[in-house]
Amino acid sequence: MNLFLNILTIAAFALSVYNFVYSVISNRKKVDIFLDKIYPLNLNDKNSAYALRFTISNKSQLPISITKLAISDGSVTHNVEYDSKIIMEINNHKGTELLNQRIIRSTSFPLSLQGLEASGNLFKLSTTSESFLLPYQKIIIFIYTNRGNLQKEIEVPIFSDVKQLLQQKE
Repeated sequence: MNLFLNILTIAAFALSVYNFVYSVISNRKKVDIFLDKIYPLNLNDKNSAYALRFTISNKSQLPISITKLAISDGSVTHNVEYDSKIIMEINNHKGTELLNQRIIRSTSFPLSLQGLEASGNLFKLSTTSESFLLPYQKIIIFIYTNRGNLQKEIEVPIFSDVKQLLQQKE
C-alpha cells in the first residue's frame, strides 16, 4: 500500500510540473508586428510626419494591451503619437455647401487585443528628421505592453501614396 501511495505521489508531482511548464509556454507574450505601409504626410526642412499602417497580432491565448510604440533607427528613437490624430481630412463642396466630409484618424493607445486576435492599425509618427525612415532601412520597433516590453527588428517598406488611404475601408 505504501508503494502505491509513493507512485501516486510521484505521478501527481510529474503532472503538476507538466501543467506548470505548459502554462508558462502557452501564456507567454507572443506579439507579431508587421509594418505594412508608410504614407509620408508632409516632408519639409523642419519636420516630417508619416502615417504607419501596422498589423499587430496577439498569438498568445491571454489578452494583451499595447500601451506604447516607439521606433528607432539605431541612433534616434521616436514615439508613435499616443492620442488619436487627424491624418487626413477630405471635404467635398458644392459652392459653399459641404456635401460630405471624410476624416481619417490614427489609432489611439492603449490598444487591446484578445487572445489569438490580430488588427490593422494606422498610427502617426512625427519627427524632426527627414531621413528618419528610408525604404529598405532596418528599424527596431519597441512594443510596450501590460505584460512586459518587446522589440522587433523590421525593414521599412517602400513609401505608399497618401491617396491610397482614401481607398481604405473606414
